[in-house]
Amino acid sequence: MLNKISRIFFICFLICLITSLFLLCAHIYFGDKNFNSTRYFYPPASEFLNPNPDNFSVAVVSDTGANDIVLETILEKIVATEPKYDFILHLGDFLTHKTNTGLQWLLYEIHPKLKSIPLYGTPGNHDITKNDIRDILPYQSVMGPGYYWFGYGNTLFIALDTSFETVDDKQLDWLNNTLKKIRPLFKHCIIYTHVPPYDIKPEKISNHALDKTSSQKLYNIVKNYKIDLMICGHVHYYSHDEFAGIPIYTTPPSGQVIRDSINQYGYLSIQFNTHGIKNIEPKYIKFHGTEREYLEYTIARDIFHYKLRETISWIMIPGLFFLLSWLICAILNKVRNK
Repeated sequence: MLNKISRIFFICFLICLITSLFLLCAHIYFGDKNFNSTRYFYPPASEFLNPNPDNFSVAVVSDTGANDIVLETILEKIVATEPKYDFILHLGDFLTHKTNTGLQWLLYEIHPKLKSIPLYGTPGNHDITKNDIRDILPYQSVMGPGYYWFGYGNTLFIALDTSFETVDDKQLDWLNNTLKKIRPLFKHCIIYTHVPPYDIKPEKISNHALDKTSSQKLYNIVKNYKIDLMICGHVHYYSHDEFAGIPIYTTPPSGQVIRDSINQYGYLSIQFNTHGIKNIEPKYIKFHGTEREYLEYTIARDIFHYKLRETISWIMIPGLFFLLSWLICAILNKVRNK
């Protein structure tokens, strides 16, 4: 009887050990694939891209929240549009879980849908850790800098990091120097970021803006330069207004909760020509599917990435119990045989 119990404990221990090794190998496999896929999303920070085109198109998505199916549906529509979009801007809130592996998985998922159209991002408040120490490192380790500039044709694009709903003095000094030194090299200038500088539709959506100090400091800088457009996300509501004399647009959500009456996910479409912005309008998709790929979300992301150590612990704690029980049974059996 003791031999039989001992064998059962040993078999249970082997099952726990093999399961843990499988999870670890799966994590390494998915991690390698995800890591390799992220190199396509680094922004061309401080680079001059394609200096010749005056006519080009840009799609702007925001607030996807790891809602892969919605984002992929939007990307399919963007890719199918003629003439082709030259690149896509993502205004933040890529994630629901603030980890680099979560972002790597999302990029791995959407990369095939882009069909070689570049996507450049800026972080949202759901992409950073907002504890006592403000941490943007998981985002930066995958996506690169939170704020940067690049040139495309005759237009300067400036990304600002407003993920903490503030803009610190270091970034404001950088913005002022960029506008002073780089802005004169281009006919047009676009600023894009996650959090708008003031409350859009405050009667409906309040406390979704920069703090008043950051907003005023930003106002004092941008008012001194010719900025053609400012684009923001965060509010999940399409709108257009002005800030420091600059046209400002907010995007419809591309996966997170919808707050406007249209009740559809969407993105912004912007066409440029020699004179600047030719047209800007929201585009919507009809989507009635599930909110997320729950099975894939749980298995591939939660278990293989976010909760790997916890999952292995849950398996190996009883595994160690089975191992200890088997050893005790083996010792008792040996003593009895003597």
